[in-house]
Amino acid sequence: MDRAFFSALAWTVLSPSTLLIVPIRVEAGGVFTLQRLRAMVIYGAGPEVVGLALLPVALLLFHLFVMRGGRLLAALTVMSIGAVALTNTMALAALATGLLILALVHGGRGVRMLATISLPAYLLVCRWLPPSLIATIRANSVITESADYHWGNRTVVAAVCVTYFIAAIWWLSRRWQDSALRFAFLWSALLLPVVQLSESSGINLLPQAFRLHLALEMAVSLAVALALARLPGRARMIVACAFLAASGWLTVRGYRFATRLIQAIDIRQSADYRVANELARRFPGRRVMAAGAVSYVFNIVSDSPQFYGGHEQFNPNWMTRVALYQLHTGDGAGVKDGDICVLWLKAFGVHAINVTGAGSEEHYKPFRRNPKLFESLLPAEYSAGGDTIYRVPQRTAGLAHVVPETALVVTAPRDGLDVAAVRSYVEALDDESLPPAEYTQTSLETARIRASVGAGQVISVQTSFHSGWRASIAGKPQPIASDGLGMLVIRPQCQGECAIDLVFTGGLELALTSWISGLTALTLAMLFVSSLRRL
Repeated sequence: MDRAFFSALAWTVLSPSTLLIVPIRVEAGGVFTLQRLRAMVIYGAGPEVVGLALLPVALLLFHLFVMRGGRLLAALTVMSIGAVALTNTMALAALATGLLILALVHGGRGVRMLATISLPAYLLVCRWLPPSLIATIRANSVITESADYHWGNRTVVAAVCVTYFIAAIWWLSRRWQDSALRFAFLWSALLLPVVQLSESSGINLLPQAFRLHLALEMAVSLAVALALARLPGRARMIVACAFLAASGWLTVRGYRFATRLIQAIDIRQSADYRVANELARRFPGRRVMAAGAVSYVFNIVSDSPQFYGGHEQFNPNWMTRVALYQLHTGDGAGVKDGDICVLWLKAFGVHAINVTGAGSEEHYKPFRRNPKLFESLLPAEYSAGGDTIYRVPQRTAGLAHVVPETALVVTAPRDGLDVAAVRSYVEALDDESLPPAEYTQTSLETARIRASVGAGQVISVQTSFHSGWRASIAGKPQPIASDGLGMLVIRPQCQGECAIDLVFTGGLELALTSWISGLTALTLAMLFVSSLRRL
C-alpha cells in the first residue's frame, strides 16, 4: 500500500520528464512545473489527461485477469481498455505500450491473455473507431504540423538501438522476483528513449512520440517508488519521511504554479473570440477558414462549417491537407503565392479567412511569412488590433455548384503548386452563365440541393467524399463519385429543375460496426451479470 501511495504522490507533485529530458525542461521553464496541468491549460489536452487517469485502471485489471482469469475480470478489462480508446488516441498509445510490457513480464500466459482480450476490446469500440478512421490516422500521422513520422535511415537505426536497449534491460532483469518493479522499470526504459529521441533529435518511433512524456512520468514515478521500497527498513523510512516533507513544499509550489497558470478571463475580450465572432456574424452559414487559434474558438460561437479546425491526423481528405500546407507555408510559390492561395480557398468553398499580423494577440500567426499576403487580392471585411478578415468572392453562398463535367479536377494535384486543373474548376465556379445551385443544410447528416441541370453538367459538392453519402431525387438513387480534390460529385439523372436530397448514412462500414459494437457490449454485459451472480 505504501508503494502505491508514494508512486501516486510522486506522480502528483513531480514531473519527472522535466528532470530527465532537457528540451521538455526548457520548454516548461524549469523543473518544478506540473506537466499534465500545463498540457491541459496551455494545449487543451484534457482528453489525454483523462485517458491517462483511466490507464492505471486498465493495467491493473489486465494484471488481475492474467493472475486470476475469469469472465468478470475479462469483461472489466475489455471495458477499461475501450474506455481509454474512446477517450484519447495518445492515451491509448501509452496504454498499448504498458499492456505489451506487462504481458511480456507475465510471460507466455500474459501474451496469450493480451491476445485474448485485444480483439473484443476493439470490437467494443469499432463503431466509433472503424477501420477507415484507423487507416486515416495511420496515413495522416506520417507527417503532422508538430512531428515528422517518416521512417528513414535515422529512424531505423534508432529503432534497432532501442530494441537492443530494451532487450538488454530485459535480460538483466530476468531474475528479479518483484514483477511489479520489473514492469515499471521496463516500461520506463521503453518510453524514455522514445520520448528523448523525439524531443532531442526529431526522430519519432511512434506518431507524435514526444507527447508520451506524460505516460513516461507515470512509469518513472512507479519505478522509483518500487525501487526505493526495496531499501532496508531504516533507510526506507528516512527516504519516505524526507519525501513526505518535500512533498509539502512541492504542493505549495505546485499550487502557486497553478494559480499563475490558471487565470479567470473574459473570453469575449480575447482576440481569438473577437475574430471568431466577427467571422460568424459576417458570414453566417458559410464556410470560412478560421486560421490559427481562432479555429479552436470558432465552433463555440458558430455552427457554420470551417475549412480547418486542427487535429489534421483525423482529416479523411488528403487534398485539404495539401491545400493547407500551401496556404500555411507558400512553399515554392514565389510571386504567385497569394494567387495560388486564393485558388485553393475558392476551390474548397471558403468565403472568408482571417490573417493575424505582428500586433495580433493570436498565438500561432500562420501567415507570419507575409501578413499582407491577401491585401491586394481580397477585400478586407474587418480589421482591428492586428487582425484582418478578408472576404473570398464566391458566386453563391452554398457548397453545391452546377459545373460542366469537363471542369472537374479528375486527377489529384501532385502538390500545392499543381493548380492548372484547380484553376479551370474555379473558373467554372465563377462562370455567371452557369445556373446557380441552392444548397440547404437541414441537419448534420442531411442537405437539400435545388438546381437546374443541363446536358453534360454535374453538381459539385464541396464536402469530402465518403462511400456513406447517398443522393436521391424523389427517392430514386443518383450516381455519386469523388473528384480529384476528394470532394463529392453528383451526376443527377434529370434535366432542368432538380431537387436532390443528400444524406450521410455512414455506409456499410457504419452499419456493420454498429451491430458489432452493440453485440459485443451485450455479450460483455451478459458475462458481467452472470459472473456477479456466481459471487
